Order: sequence, then structure tokens, then C-alpha cells
Amino acid sequence: SSDVCSSDLGYNSTYAMVKHLVEEHGFSRVAFLAGPQDNYSSMERLSAYKDVMAKNNIEVTDDMVEYGDYTTRVKPLAEKLLDNNKDLEAICCANDSMARACYNVCAARGLKVGQDIAITGFDNSDISSRLRPALTTINHDSRVIVSKALDMALKLAEGSRVENVECECELQIRKSCGCNSRIGVDDIYLSHNSEIFAHENISDYNISAQELNDVAISLAKVVFPHPGVPQKISEKSLFVFNKFKIGLLGATTLL
Repeated sequence: SSDVCSSDLGYNSTYAMVKHLVEEHGFSRVAFLAGPQDNYSSMERLSAYKDVMAKNNIEVTDDMVEYGDYTTRVKPLAEKLLDNNKDLEAICCANDSMARACYNVCAARGLKVGQDIAITGFDNSDISSRLRPALTTINHDSRVIVSKALDMALKLAEGSRVENVECECELQIRKSCGCNSRIGVDDIYLSHNSEIFAHENISDYNISAQELNDVAISLAKVVFPHPGVPQKISEKSLFVFNKFKIGLLGATTLL
């Protein structure tokens, strides 16, 4: 099978997130900051948003959706969403990096996240719990998926049969959506979240689950070019592979 590692690419978990905003908080003016239009996982998340809105009889206009690039360089798009949607109640972002940009834009306008407007993300990246208020997001552990994909590449190289693996996602409800789920946490509002944005790392790799499938299969073919033929992996090859794996785990953010 060509399915090395699969995960919720975002539909089910994004559906749950938008449902939380619409049905639990009662929001109807919810915008969506998607990823690239040619990215499959981005479109899955956008479809989930539209489906929840349709189920609740809320019209989604073109002005309610913008397409970013999964980085914090989307501040102009966040500005457009705020400018084009009067009394916007929430911005649901397709990943945490774009949510961080929304925090910055809202702070510059004097809008307090979690009070004047809700913002949510996707990834549960390390920075999400350090934002103030802490970011409501979706727990999507890219390190687990990368690790499993690379381990499976070794099995493919040895000619072993590879089973499909599901990696679940779950909502991580914090305060940025308006919930007060973590009483006692220091909730001092950082203007522009400057302490965090000053140390932004823009060199992270952004890899979708499907791309991880391709990486694992391609790696197996390049290193061991005889598919289906069991091959002994030398200690040196295994050492190099594990070094690559450790490096990738330290630099990867799953889209």
C-alpha cells in the first residue's frame, strides 16, 4: 500500500472547532483564514468550516475567507477580514502561525483576544500555550506522525508490509475563544505579544501528511532501490537514517 502514515488532515477536528465557536459560543460572524488553495489539508479545513456554517444556516461570503501561507506573514489578510466584516466575532485559523499574526493585528487595533474577538488555531504548537491569552487550537502532534512515517520507510525498505496508521487530533480549549478553561493561569495581556514575535523562527519546514507519505516512500526507494526485496540495513545506514530522523523531528511543523 502507498499509504504510509495517515492522520486527520483537518476536516473532523476543524469541524469540531467551528462547531464549538458557533454552537457553544453562539457566534455567527465567524471568518476563516485558510492555508494555500493548492494545499489539500487547507481545503479540508475550509470545507469543514463551510459545512458547519451551512448546517447552522449562516451564509459564508467571499469576504469571510482569506487564503494565507501558513506563516505569520498574513497580517494584511487579517486586516482585510477585520475591515470587510463588521462586528466580526471570531477568526478561525488553519494553523497556529497565522493565529499568531491575528493576535498582533488585533492588539494593534485595541482588540482583546478572548474578549472582543475569538481566535483559534491548528497544530497546538509550542508557542500556542505561551500566547496571552493562551490559544485555543487543535492538538496535532507532527513529531509523532513524522516519527511513524520514517519508521515505516525502514519497513518498506526491508520489504515488510506496512499498515495504515491513524493519528488522532483533538481540541485544545484555552482562553482565546472566550472560554475560561484554565483558571489561575496568568492572563496578563501582552501588547502585540512582542516578547513572542521577536523570536519567531521562520525556517521551519511545513509538511502535510500526504507529503510525509511521499517522503517516506521516496526515501525508501532512493536508499534501497529494490522494492519488495528484503534488504539488510547496515549499521552505518541506520545511523545516518536516525540522524536524519532526529533532525527532521526538530524542524518540522505539520500543516
